[in-house]
Amino acid sequence: MHPQHDAWNRITPPTENDPDRTYMGQEWIPVTLKADTRSGILSKDIERVSFIKLDIEGAEPAVTPDITAFPHPNLVVALEAKFPNIRVTLQPFQDGEFYVYDLHNDYRWVYERTVPAITQTTYDELGGRSMVDVLVSRQPLEL
Repeated sequence: MHPQHDAWNRITPPTENDPDRTYMGQEWIPVTLKADTRSGILSKDIERVSFIKLDIEGAEPAVTPDITAFPHPNLVVALEAKFPNIRVTLQPFQDGEFYVYDLHNDYRWVYERTVPAITQTTYDELGGRSMVDVLVSRQPLEL
């Protein structure tokens, strides 16, 4: 846990190359938590999961391959990915032919009203950014 910001908890502290290190610093308090597997938590209900929200502070690449195995035909995943792991985080969805939508995390759409809040994009367009907030979906979304 971060000693001053309770929203900055992570599975591991930011590495030397992680841009978050600039904001989050090097001080961390280790905490042990109980964990379970996807199948242990969901068991037979996995077929019912149609929406997943991920914001796990840089650990997204470790779980996105598993998420594409969720079988719901209308599965939608909202997630944040940061440089340098944007491509590796999104690759399982691209390989699974998920549609990808930009959530425009600069939020200029709120005050400028020049860009819609959500727009369809391509995986290549997202790869060069420092951070992205996206929706990925098995089916095209009506915007």
